[in-house]
Amino acid sequence: MSSYLTLIKRCVSEAEKTDYIMPIWLPFLPAILAVVAVFLLMYGIITASALRGHGMGVAAIAGSVFLLIYGASIAVGIYVLYKFIARRNDHFKRTHKLYDAIVNLLKEKEGKSAEIVEMESIVYDMRNEETEKNAVLWVILTVLVGIVWFYVAHFLNKDFRKHELRERRLIGLINDVLRRHGAPGIIRFDEIIPDRSTILYLVLTVITLGLFALYWIYTLTKDPNEHFKQHKIIESQLLSYLESISVSTK
Repeated sequence: MSSYLTLIKRCVSEAEKTDYIMPIWLPFLPAILAVVAVFLLMYGIITASALRGHGMGVAAIAGSVFLLIYGASIAVGIYVLYKFIARRNDHFKRTHKLYDAIVNLLKEKEGKSAEIVEMESIVYDMRNEETEKNAVLWVILTVLVGIVWFYVAHFLNKDFRKHELRERRLIGLINDVLRRHGAPGIIRFDEIIPDRSTILYLVLTVITLGLFALYWIYTLTKDPNEHFKQHKIIESQLLSYLESISVSTK
């Protein structure tokens, strides 16, 4: 078995760890917890006021519960933001290795064809432009300066969008080579992640007093999720076809 085929199998198996499918509800949990915390605090204050001199204990409990739940909402929010960035990094790093191994395997099969040269160029651009974003640093910056969140949302969408467009072209070239060597079927890579306008989304968020940000958060969760799900299907097909042409050379 080719060492490149072994590497491809390893990269495909690593998807379970790198391509994190985030539950749609998780990014909204911080807001839900914050609302619950404020409601309980207000209820505690009103109850304590009604009890007058006997309400200090109720007020203290309400304050403690508020701090506990609100603290949990902040912790979950930090975790979600970290995972948004971390899964971008992990997915990009894994697919760079995967495509590099695929190109080298196909190069062994047919040498430096025009498709191979273009594929090498695309993988080179991926490695040089889809660089790692420091998840911890961006989380800290967002906590310190809240407006940084909008830039994080911007690069998450734009980076996945560019990544997907490169992959579509790359898969098309891989298909051309596979067909020449008798691989069955054609792998289809659909365009899932739209080109979302950061400026438009920012304006809509301001106009709606922050309500549109809920939809924005939804897209940041859903788009990569759908991209990862498509990847799982495509990588399974790719591996099967690559194994078939490897066997045919023996």
